[in-house]
Amino acid sequence: MGSYRHFLLIVLGILVYHSALAQPYTLNKKLTPIELKLQKDTRKGHEEEKGIVFFNKMDSLVMYHYVTGHGMFQMVDVLVSSVDGEPLKATLVKDNWEDEQEQQTTSSSSDDIINFKVRSYGSFGIKVEAEEVGALYNITLLASKPVKAYLGSPFRKIKDSEMKADETTEITGTTNTRGDNKWLYIALGVALLVIGLLAGKLLGKNKSSATLVLVLLGFSSMSFVQTGPEGAFLSVKEFEEFVKDNNAQMKNFEALLKIINEKVPADWNAAKFKKTTESINKNIGVIMKAWSSAAKVFDLYHGLGECMSATPIPGEPNIPSFCDDELLTGATGFGDNLGSCSECYYQARTEFNNVRYNLEELATIYSCTKKFTDAALAFGDNASGIHAVTGLAWQNERRGIEKSITDLENAYDKKYAEFMQRLAEAMQQLNICEAKFGVEDWYDRFGFIYYEFMKDKYKRKK
Repeated sequence: MGSYRHFLLIVLGILVYHSALAQPYTLNKKLTPIELKLQKDTRKGHEEEKGIVFFNKMDSLVMYHYVTGHGMFQMVDVLVSSVDGEPLKATLVKDNWEDEQEQQTTSSSSDDIINFKVRSYGSFGIKVEAEEVGALYNITLLASKPVKAYLGSPFRKIKDSEMKADETTEITGTTNTRGDNKWLYIALGVALLVIGLLAGKLLGKNKSSATLVLVLLGFSSMSFVQTGPEGAFLSVKEFEEFVKDNNAQMKNFEALLKIINEKVPADWNAAKFKKTTESINKNIGVIMKAWSSAAKVFDLYHGLGECMSATPIPGEPNIPSFCDDELLTGATGFGDNLGSCSECYYQARTEFNNVRYNLEELATIYSCTKKFTDAALAFGDNASGIHAVTGLAWQNERRGIEKSITDLENAYDKKYAEFMQRLAEAMQQLNICEAKFGVEDWYDRFGFIYYEFMKDKYKRKK
């Protein structure tokens, strides 16, 4: 607990120092994005889902936005459409505004609505481009319930010959390739905030560095950007009610345009707008209905950035078990024997799988943040040659960043140890269940091999 308090003091100290350096991030007006923060979907039956419906006008030929509020296990749909019929191009970016991941146009979409399907750790950006300033556009964002399915199950039905301890069994790997993380998130905050100190120093010494710093920092530190009220934000529930209120379409649209500082055009096509909003609402319904079969549609959502993965663990051993996985899905009452099996295994299997995904998230956070800090160090080393004084300042900042990386590594190691302890406890509970149904020395013969595999797989690489 003492080290945890010490770590909090470090974070608070950096936050206080960094507050004076936040303002420079708004110097480059062309790269001042609008935050699109996903909101909880409050409609009944949509628990754990999120969404937001955003209307705006093109104040320039390119508008920048960044998305927050989603988790790495959520499937995210990005819908981009033109409100007034002007053709649009939308681009998804990840680490910086030049890191283009995917691009689509409204003209190439069957219903003039662009639909990106992605998964992402951390924020990502959306660039919307139009041929004319003043065009009206919509961005709708939808995030599913967290889906934790891609790792699959390492368990297989045990053979009769494997029940007794005196039998020799070979544990084989698969042919596949490839909780609470507050402690680590605090460490990541330290890393990003210390890097922010570099930005402040470089911006103060060399204004031409402003754009480069802003681009490098990308979306991990976009929460520092101070933006005014732009566009009109609606929750999914509010938008649904808006579309259903057919008699108030024009009245509502006038209110919408007032929010984004625009007047209703003299040649405004109300029927076109009504059709567009109804089409967006229809797409929302289709997407959310597909989520009910998450396992079938998960592969349609690709990971943004190099550090996102959604494949089974390469070489993961198969573990013999008395109780089949399908008996644990929803489950009680498969007959006396099978029902008892599910009741004994359910809680331990649930904890076992939760820890597996906790370890996946831990590794992803570390990988993404390490990639980001490595880029920051490389940038600083290059930028420090601009001016001798800047170079001296950079050396001090570099040491701060290096220390933040050390703090990050320590945080990873502590959380890793906690998760491995939880995994061991869950597997010991499974050992009790296996013994109850006649499997002798299950952990020593089978579970231990899997535990050692996971221990090596997620141990931080030096």
